This record gives sequence, structure tokens and C-alpha cells, in this order.
Amino acid sequence: MNQLQKSFFDNLEEFRKINLAGMFPGLSQGDLCMMKTMYEHLPGEAPMRVSDIVEKLRIPPPAVSRSLKGMEQKGWILRRVDENDRRNTFVEFTAAGELLSSEIEIKMGDLADAVFAEIGEETFRQLNAYMQQLIEVTQCELAKRKEK
Repeated sequence: MNQLQKSFFDNLEEFRKINLAGMFPGLSQGDLCMMKTMYEHLPGEAPMRVSDIVEKLRIPPPAVSRSLKGMEQKGWILRRVDENDRRNTFVEFTAAGELLSSEIEIKMGDLADAVFAEIGEETFRQLNAYMQQLIEVTQCELAKRKEK
């Protein structure tokens, strides 16, 4: 790997280490990801299935279950088994979870606004386009290597 490639991967790792959950006492980085995933689930749809969270976050089911158990113990979510198909478990916010997820959206929006103001919207548009291209090409290359 050349120096430019190393620097790129080092920067990705440093960004991954940014503790956004630190803005929310008692919330882990994993909890934050799950809260955001649940919040972004379309309103009016059936409650989110645990399998949907696993698929969206690409996290092993046992890790998702552990995190959901902790969130349930904190009173942020409720889990219930699907009466029509016991293989499915639904997850939904409690009132406290709704309040927390709204707070997360507001604070994350404020953070994004501040960063956008500092860096510039056009730079972010370009960065998003480049990141999307990078993701697509990387996924394609990984798929090729998996086939071999």
C-alpha cells in the first residue's frame, strides 16, 4: 500500500473513532446507530423488525440483540414477537425513546449544520458523491474477490 492509500485508510479509521454518542450521556455508539436506524424507519409503517436492523447496520444478530436488550432495560424501546410469525421480533420506541431519538436528531442536525458551515455545502456535495463512488467500487471489488 502506498502512502496516499495508507493516509486515506488512516483518515477513515480516525473518522470512525469520532464518538458522536458522547453528546448523549448513557448512550453507546452502537445504541446511537440503532436509535438513528429506528428513527429513520418510515413513520406509519409497521414497527421495525430486528432483522431489518441487522440488515441495515450489517451487524451480527447477537450484537444487535445485546444492544436492544440494554436499550429495553433503559426504557427506550419495546420488543415484541410477531403474533403471525414468531420468527420475527418487532422493535418500537417507548415515549422515552421517542424523546431521546428526537433529541438525537436535533443535536446531530446542529452538529452537521456547524460542520457544513465550516467546510461548505459544495465541498460536502462533492465528498458525498466521491464517498458513494468509493463505496460502490469497493463493494464491487470485494464481490469479485469473494467469487474467486
